[in-house]
Amino acid sequence: MTTSTALQHTSSAGQQCKWKYDDIDDYYETQCDEGYCCNGTLDEHKIKFCPFCGGIIQLDARAAQIENEAT
Repeated sequence: MTTSTALQHTSSAGQQCKWKYDDIDDYYETQCDEGYCCNGTLDEHKIKFCPFCGGIIQLDARAAQIENEAT
């Protein structure tokens, strides 16, 4: 990916990306139509921004519950 292409995929400042948790397959579905999986919680890995669109991650209720239970 070229630098200009990478910049095109970065969201504007302050944009949010809503994430919801898929219990069955153990991953997050992103508002920008991607999937994300990690060992541990997003907080443990200090993940605050969507790695695909650059938006601030906004967890749905179930995803927030999963994150809180793990801490």
